[in-house]
Amino acid sequence: MEPNTAPEPQPPRRRLHSIRDVCEGARISHPTAWRLIGRDILKTVKIGRRTFVTDESFEHLVTVGVPKIGAAE
Repeated sequence: MEPNTAPEPQPPRRRLHSIRDVCEGARISHPTAWRLIGRDILKTVKIGRRTFVTDESFEHLVTVGVPKIGAAE
């Protein structure tokens, strides 16, 4: 008999991230995270009183980087 070679199932990927997790993952400050949310760079979802960042916008932030907040648009 061959040993079971099937890969172990991966846990489901989170679709929403807390502001704290975004700050730690992207290595940005809490005020910077809120500035990015205010500029609609980070997309958010409210659940009750809590605010979460969507996985898509978090991944974009991590892969592309943080745009300069003071830069002319």
